[in-house]
Amino acid sequence: MKLLFCIECGAELSKDEGMKYVCANGHPYWNNPRTAAAIFPIKDGKVLLAVRGRQPQRGKYDSIGGFVNPEESIEQAASRELLEETGLTASKFDYIGSVGNTYEENVYACDSLFVITEWTGDMAAADDVASLEWVEPAVIASDAFAWPAHRDVPSLLQAYIDNHGPTT
Repeated sequence: MKLLFCIECGAELSKDEGMKYVCANGHPYWNNPRTAAAIFPIKDGKVLLAVRGRQPQRGKYDSIGGFVNPEESIEQAASRELLEETGLTASKFDYIGSVGNTYEENVYACDSLFVITEWTGDMAAADDVASLEWVEPAVIASDAFAWPAHRDVPSLLQAYIDNHGPTT
């Protein structure tokens, strides 16, 4: 996403410092990160990943999840995204950490990471997901995964399994 014009007056924007932009009329715009939920269903030592059906990173593996809508909590976003993308519902989301992520040019996210081990529903890829695949967690640390910022997620998943026992 190109940040070209002020959302207040339409004048040309220029980068000031950090995440701050300013127009010729002095109106500031802060390009702060968006909040997103990333859900990792785990079962029998494998993690369920989505294959992205659209850009950016079309065709690469991704977590199930997405951006938080206005007036929505991170937990509500996780539930909504899980249902939209997989047809599944879960009553318990275990938070395992967060990562800063560059989604695309000038679009940054703070991804809250959740594990689920129990769910209901008929699994089917939907919304912006081309397919769903059970894979080894190490895939997340590879170039096959869309977001380099998630490279440490396999160790977080392993720590979760070590602390909670294997899932079946």
